[in-house]
Amino acid sequence: MRVDDSDPRGIPAGSALISGRIFLEHKPPSDHPESPARIKAILEKLGGIVKLVEPRQADAQELLLVHDEEYVSLIQSYSETGLGGMIDPDTFVSSGTWISALHAAGASMQAAMLVASRAYNTAFAAIRPPGHHAHPGRGAGFCIFNNAAIAAAKLLAGGVASRVAIVDIDAHYGDGTAHIFYEDPRVLYISLHGDPHLYYPWRGHLEELGRKEGLGYNIPIPLPPGVGDDGYVRVIEELVAPILEDYKPDVTIVSAGFDTHHRDPLMDFELTVQGHWMTAHLLYKAAHRASGKGLAGILEGGYDLRSLPLSVANFLAAYEETPLYTEPKPRGIRAKSGRLEEYLRRARRMLSKYWSL
Repeated sequence: MRVDDSDPRGIPAGSALISGRIFLEHKPPSDHPESPARIKAILEKLGGIVKLVEPRQADAQELLLVHDEEYVSLIQSYSETGLGGMIDPDTFVSSGTWISALHAAGASMQAAMLVASRAYNTAFAAIRPPGHHAHPGRGAGFCIFNNAAIAAAKLLAGGVASRVAIVDIDAHYGDGTAHIFYEDPRVLYISLHGDPHLYYPWRGHLEELGRKEGLGYNIPIPLPPGVGDDGYVRVIEELVAPILEDYKPDVTIVSAGFDTHHRDPLMDFELTVQGHWMTAHLLYKAAHRASGKGLAGILEGGYDLRSLPLSVANFLAAYEETPLYTEPKPRGIRAKSGRLEEYLRRARRMLSKYWSL
């Protein structure tokens, strides 16, 4: 992959990266894609060119904002006693998982607060283990605690926000986040993800729109295989941005998975690093129009180690008018435009029952 990865400008001063070596302590088996090498790549590339904020440790009461006490205690026990092992077919607990996961939740709350307070235009928590598949009482899909959900719940509990939007750009539906807020209109959850007929976690169908007071506030937007930069731009401009501006969140959090990159080993989307910048840029503009505030990002997926730090840097530069990093578009985008059009047409028809589109 040929990438313009020089650093002529560095990352703008209005950005903060919350990360640290504590996130290397969560150690799945050596062949696991969600490895410490992800954080190493980000810190090695970006550590010297961005405002680096030390992550704080969450306390157990903060985890209990969204998780069951029995589950939190189980993870602590498995980790601290060294029992560890697989808690589902994809998700591993090691001796360092508990301390890493506490700091992942803490860093995510920091990112949200730094944006809520207008201290930074963008704040990004480069953390692991990730979180958006974690449910109140179980981990799944590489995820231990639901970092984005904890950050949103903390804003609400502290009176910092009365409405929070979580926009999930990972290639997989954040079924844990959706479940946590499924009946709660104080959190708008929007997810762009691969068609659930084809991809894990096999949830996120258009009909999964929330329940009771939360009906219409859970917004799954399935997409076909091979979708690329232009497809994501269309989805955000035609669906996501109008809904955000209609909802007017006090704070916007992005569950920032970069497994949509065309080199990612686990997915077959076709985004580039500049496509990730454009995604963040459009979301930043929508969030700023809604609240006058910026964008908080929390790392989810993304397993191509060369592109991952470049995508994180481009997210941090969301409020700039050009990306920090670019690369050639991949040849032969696999998603045919007619197929994408059909997916968008169905989504628009369903969501227009609840939002002005």
